[in-house]
Amino acid sequence: MLILTRKEGESVHLLGTGVVVTVASIRADGRIRLGFDAPDETKILRSELLTDEQRSAAACVAADREG
Repeated sequence: MLILTRKEGESVHLLGTGVVVTVASIRADGRIRLGFDAPDETKILRSELLTDEQRSAAACVAADREG
């Protein structure tokens, strides 16, 4: 897992995907709002909304990357 530090308004570009993640705001209670700019065909879901099948597929992709 890659962990980055970003300030409000700063972004991370996922090269080759067309996805940009921007820190939209940081609240006093520690909650962070993220903005996602992605191609229309890209699906973005919160982890708690993933089905078991999607969660399993994501775990397989992560395992392949770790090699």
